[in-house]
Amino acid sequence: MRNSIFVLFAVLFFISCDKEQKVATYTYDDMTVTRFDKANRTTFYFSSSSVKDAGRIWQSYSGIDSYFNVMLMFDKKKHKVTIFPCDAYLECDNLDTLHFNVGRYNYEDMKVNPFGVVNLNYENVEFYTVIPSTRYEKERNLKTKTKVKAIYDKASFIRPSL
Repeated sequence: MRNSIFVLFAVLFFISCDKEQKVATYTYDDMTVTRFDKANRTTFYFSSSSVKDAGRIWQSYSGIDSYFNVMLMFDKKKHKVTIFPCDAYLECDNLDTLHFNVGRYNYEDMKVNPFGVVNLNYENVEFYTVIPSTRYEKERNLKTKTKVKAIYDKASFIRPSL
């Protein structure tokens, strides 16, 4: 009896680990990027009132100690979100590049302050840094005074970071 209960909990645990979980929603103006985590993958989806499916961008990592760092750039004028990989390798599928894309830094335009917060010299844009731990992500972005609004799923604060 005791072994069967253990097996039942183990099965439920492994089933829940394989399920994609909504972690956060990042919104600026009419643009929204939704973040989902599943085991060793974080996936981003774009939506707005005029665009329902602009493809997906994801970051896969291995091991429990793996880390990634990406920056979301919301461009109000172009109605577009670009994800910059700071410490990540991003893959994409079925992208509508007019609205959602992977970018590269122009290092001449980049300035880093002592807190490690990146400020890029672009007009009409807002930035938001995304890292595995939503708790530290929130703390880091409070320092930037960004206009991007992040809504976190409550469960993402109680589970350990990936």
